[in-house]
Amino acid sequence: MGPKQPTRRTHRVRLRLLRTHFIVSLAACCFFNAQAQTDKPIESAPEGVAGNGKIIANEAPDLNLPAVRNFGTLTLPRASALALKPIDLTTEPDDIWQRIRRGFAIRNVNSPQVPENMSGLLADQQRLRNTLERAGPYLFHIVDECERRGLPTELALLPFIESSFNPHATSRAGAAGLWQFIRSTGRSFNLKQDGQQDERRDVVASTTAALDYLSSLYDRYGDWHLALAAYNWGQGSVRRALEKNRLNNLDEDYLSLSMPNETRNYVPKLQAFKNIVDSPEAFGFSLPLIENKPYFATVERSKNLDVQTAARLAGMPLGEFKALNPAFSSVIPSGVGLNMLVPTHKADAFESNLQKYVSAPAPVIGLKGKQKPATGSNYFGLGSGSAFESMIKAPQGLALKRSTEKPVGLSASPKAPLPSFTLTPAGKGFTKPIAPTAPTLPMLPNKANNKAPNKSASQTKN
Repeated sequence: MGPKQPTRRTHRVRLRLLRTHFIVSLAACCFFNAQAQTDKPIESAPEGVAGNGKIIANEAPDLNLPAVRNFGTLTLPRASALALKPIDLTTEPDDIWQRIRRGFAIRNVNSPQVPENMSGLLADQQRLRNTLERAGPYLFHIVDECERRGLPTELALLPFIESSFNPHATSRAGAAGLWQFIRSTGRSFNLKQDGQQDERRDVVASTTAALDYLSSLYDRYGDWHLALAAYNWGQGSVRRALEKNRLNNLDEDYLSLSMPNETRNYVPKLQAFKNIVDSPEAFGFSLPLIENKPYFATVERSKNLDVQTAARLAGMPLGEFKALNPAFSSVIPSGVGLNMLVPTHKADAFESNLQKYVSAPAPVIGLKGKQKPATGSNYFGLGSGSAFESMIKAPQGLALKRSTEKPVGLSASPKAPLPSFTLTPAGKGFTKPIAPTAPTLPMLPNKANNKAPNKSASQTKN
């Protein structure tokens, strides 16, 4: 007998099996193709778990990518090329950049402006490094404030966009300081602005005001991208743009709004800085070392003090002192909360010098009674308990003798007679009296580097 012919039932079974195999194969192909397409640029790579619950963060291995030398489109590595390394939250970060990475919590933005901004930043790596180094004195305080409030640490990078971390920066629209407050917004957040000081430039006061403002914007919009747009463009402008999209049944997210180019580029520019801080090795760049510890301390004062004297008492070049105290023009007024900032390692010496300076009254020179200078007796008066008595030295050829007689024109308290000193000839040959000189502060180092950082224009907030 010949082979048994297949029945119609057998044909149907075979066709069903072939159809099932084809569908499974097609689905598998589609799945792997879709998986390959989901390898996105770094700006859309996983950023870890937001807030305090973050467990992992993007860390890129050395991909040996060449440094970008032009302003063309930057090709970013795919997310699959970036290794996700666990972070041990039980240890202190080695530097401020690692600490900032731990607090990344703002949703990444995926737009063409991100690689364009990164290309521009990395085209001049020395300039980028200088900008990052300039942030050194301020970053610890800003990150500390962000963490204390439970805010994303991306906000600590915002002054890179606003002022290039130059507290002396002033825009063409009159915005000033690290956070670029215009006058009206500064007054809304209690930043004093008068002839003696401008707290829009004050490092501590302006940081408090900026984070207050950003927090209120987030509470209003419930979205950090919209909050950042409002910080740059203004609350009223963002509100009108949202209403326009709502009336036209359009999406109401940041990328869907109609806005000026500088606001359109604002969040992508922050994303570009975030990408570089998050994975610098992936772009052939190394971040400057900024330690994870306070850079400055506050020192209280009880009376007005000019800026140059304060810099001398702190043992700092005038330019460096102004970089920490940019709110004051020439005189640092006394008042509650108006304290000076100095590097932590100089704070003790500064307080000691300041105490001596404040406790010593101004010197007064007078003559003994109605006696004429020709008699050879001149008086140099100081307040009771002066800290400078030990600093007074008689001119050559004269001896210093303490006296309690009242100098001409001075009214001493009967309970605390005004001490003074009389100069008398120290030896033979003295024929002409020499007037004593007033004591001066001990000279402290004061380098000639008094130039402030270059000013840069920034955005206007209203």
